[in-house]
Amino acid sequence: MEVKIYLDFEWFEDKKSQFNCSDFLFSKETYQLSIWDGLLDKDFTVFIQFENEETLSDVFCSCEQEGEVCDHIIFSLNKV
Repeated sequence: MEVKIYLDFEWFEDKKSQFNCSDFLFSKETYQLSIWDGLLDKDFTVFIQFENEETLSDVFCSCEQEGEVCDHIIFSLNKV
């Protein structure tokens, strides 16, 4: 699965008051983050796995948003 993500630090600065990372676990190239979304008043879990330092191999979020990458994933990628 090829995932193209562009880190947008301006977006992150604008949105960081909406989101909070309440838990951050990692093992080797795999990260699990609990992201609180203040707009929805709900926690979501994001899993991120890297193939190496520059290549993202898998990513998904429990929010079940279809289509484009959700804001929780973008926020999480900016955190790691």
